[in-house]
Amino acid sequence: MKVYILTDLEGVGGVAIDSQTDGSTGLYQEARRLLTREVNAAVEGALAGGATEILVRDGHGANGGYNFVFEELHDGALYMMGSPTDSYLNELDGSFDAVFQIGAHAMAGTMHAVLEHTQSSYAWEEMRVNGRPMSEMGFCAAIAGQEGVPCVFVSGDQAVCDEAHELLGPEIEVAVTKTGLSRNCAIMKPPQVVRDLIRDRARAAMGKIGKVKPLDVGKPVEIVLRLKHVQLADGHKHGGKRRLDARTIAVTGATCREAFDNLS
Repeated sequence: MKVYILTDLEGVGGVAIDSQTDGSTGLYQEARRLLTREVNAAVEGALAGGATEILVRDGHGANGGYNFVFEELHDGALYMMGSPTDSYLNELDGSFDAVFQIGAHAMAGTMHAVLEHTQSSYAWEEMRVNGRPMSEMGFCAAIAGQEGVPCVFVSGDQAVCDEAHELLGPEIEVAVTKTGLSRNCAIMKPPQVVRDLIRDRARAAMGKIGKVKPLDVGKPVEIVLRLKHVQLADGHKHGGKRRLDARTIAVTGATCREAFDNLS
């Protein structure tokens, strides 16, 4: 069984403020260790559940996509780190049996969601995919779904886990790492409790392969992106983008990946 694990940093237990995620502080150095140990727990759980091949993608943008503490990584997986890459979720194709998402966060505008945003906390206000509001977690599940691969496990704060159940169904496994009180405040679980939970739910998620259906958003794909400032929309004047109003643009593509590429 082949598993693709995508990671982010905002949903990791113990992470609640922006300086933990920006790649330039001592707090970030602590956060990347917390991330690495949650990744290791997910790898251990996947292996215990029957995974025979695991590829982990370091998906957090800070530090050039190089956030794991390399020497601490579990030896039961391969790791994709650094940037740039040739596509969003590169190497993910139909040869995989499942996707896990570790350290995920809720979409921009979600109440009681820790470090909520969609792609860019500075620029993006809302993304809709074929009319449906979509987070990064959901969009990654949609890309996987178009390859025929189900997302069977999500870890992160309570808000993103609720979002995963709503979007992907009650069968998906989740591990709640913390409960947000505001964007930068949360009730935290001790780190070992979080890792034990991730390991347990990752193992259980392997048993959901074949039960959780791949997310189907349909084809072709239209992405409607509402930006936070008019001048950000002013900068989108090429590549087939359509200006819907002062702060909203739209692009289309045959697939989620193609439509996303057309945003750049």
